[in-house]
Amino acid sequence: MSKHLRVILVGLVILLTMACSFGYEGVNFGDDPEVSLLEDQTATAAQAQKSTAPVSSNTQEPQVSSGSAQSSDPIALNTGEHTYAVAATNFDCTCQVDGDMTVGLYISGDQLEYSVSGGVPDIYQKIGENTFKRTFMGYYILSSGSGSQATETVVEEERHTIIILNNQGYIMEHYQGAEASPCCFHTFTLGTAP
Repeated sequence: MSKHLRVILVGLVILLTMACSFGYEGVNFGDDPEVSLLEDQTATAAQAQKSTAPVSSNTQEPQVSSGSAQSSDPIALNTGEHTYAVAATNFDCTCQVDGDMTVGLYISGDQLEYSVSGGVPDIYQKIGENTFKRTFMGYYILSSGSGSQATETVVEEERHTIIILNNQGYIMEHYQGAEASPCCFHTFTLGTAP
């Protein structure tokens, strides 16, 4: 085997190894709370995941039912640490979490502190009645070309997550870039206090 062919093969193996090691959020160069949250949610859900049946892109976001439970205060019902049954609905990205999670929600003025299993909390700002938003920078890996012409580019984009509290728990919508619709969302159904 020629020297050039060996160098190309070694380079391809290294690139393939690097590409396989990149996760949903790309390379983590620091302690990103959003990456930690996704890792925690994925690990928790992996233990309780029942099936990975694909969800139709025609699935609509759940609507809060109108019944006698509406007289309850969603903020009071969700404040504190609770166990929620979690279901993911995917559109243009993958939430990847189904199962049960213990989440802490604490509201002070116009801020909501959100933490998973007692982890470092993320801070959300109030944007409407029972609705809170967190904006952060994220990125994805853009791949183009093939073979020896393959390239990968890290593309940064603004992302945001919106939490909408309701009497059954809450909905967590995930947005990427300037999209007006969530790329995926979680439905958290309130269970019992841990």
